[in-house]
Amino acid sequence: MDKKYFIAANMVQFYFSMGDAVLKSPIYALIAQKLAGNIADYFDINVLINYGQMCLHPSKESFTKFAISLYNECITAINKGVCDSQLLSFIISALREDLEEIESGELDENTVRGFIPPPDFNKRGEVLAMLPHVNAFTNMYARINHFADKDLELEVIHDEQAHFDEILKEGEKMLKTNELSDILIESCHPYVNYIFGERFSFKFAKSDVSSGIQIADVIAGFCTRYFNQIQVNCLDNISFHKEIVDLLKDLSNKPNSQGLNIVASQASIKRFYSL
Repeated sequence: MDKKYFIAANMVQFYFSMGDAVLKSPIYALIAQKLAGNIADYFDINVLINYGQMCLHPSKESFTKFAISLYNECITAINKGVCDSQLLSFIISALREDLEEIESGELDENTVRGFIPPPDFNKRGEVLAMLPHVNAFTNMYARINHFADKDLELEVIHDEQAHFDEILKEGEKMLKTNELSDILIESCHPYVNYIFGERFSFKFAKSDVSSGIQIADVIAGFCTRYFNQIQVNCLDNISFHKEIVDLLKDLSNKPNSQGLNIVASQASIKRFYSL
């Protein structure tokens, strides 16, 4: 997972949403994906940092700091020609309106909270902003639910999480109630099934006693290190990396999204597989 892209995707989903009718359209999904990728790839990292701070401490002040940094980066991106100028012009216009409403007092902290994802809380009651676990967990469940034979009983084993286990347990329970299915089902992805039954069971296990977790850790560890290296143009052994990436590519079936799942911009994913 590219953390910059993950933050940018949350920003696009919660701040740039343009109404339910648009959000449910495949066109918006493509625009949102491209916009999140452009922000992650081309915008100054302070935009993402400021959005993260707003998620942790939502206020008119934190929103103003975020909005001004985003406004400036949109102007810079237009001047450099690295993003769709028409789309960025729309964002700039929206930012101007929001900043004016902040000054006039029309935009309050409750409105600001609508610009950020709902927070999770750890066992000490501290805010965990944009925790990726439940998001990834939900999408994984939906894909397994789609591809697995309907009569199979499924057991999902997650490595032990001392800090997030209760959050994941509650998330899993919520999914199986199907209370969120009407919202999740609006996903434009064809290879998911958000109607969950009771066939899933969920448990935590120590990685040293679960071969499945060990295999997943090895693959995830390699991919993370490799991805970070290509992001900074620092590859020590390209031929070795290429052999492993080619194996991972062979295991993937792109049309139905089986195989390796990389949460990153399309440009980064293309680069991951192209060396």
